[in-house]
Amino acid sequence: MSLVAPALAATIVAAVLVAMFAIPAAIQAWADGRPPRAAALGLLAATLLAVAALRMAPRPLGWADVPLAFATVLRALID
Repeated sequence: MSLVAPALAATIVAAVLVAMFAIPAAIQAWADGRPPRAAALGLLAATLLAVAALRMAPRPLGWADVPLAFATVLRALID
């Protein structure tokens, strides 16, 4: 039994993955001298997913819950 509910885990993983792609895209856009429009939308989506995860959580979440969320999602994909 995992410590993170599957729906909550999927939301956390989605937020982390979107942010992992949006942050470098924003940095690259600024380096090229253009506005980071798509990256800003990605960061907004990641923020909304993180807020949704925090609102779904039955208890306060910590940094230790992020690896547990990835493990829960991977376990669900494998099974």
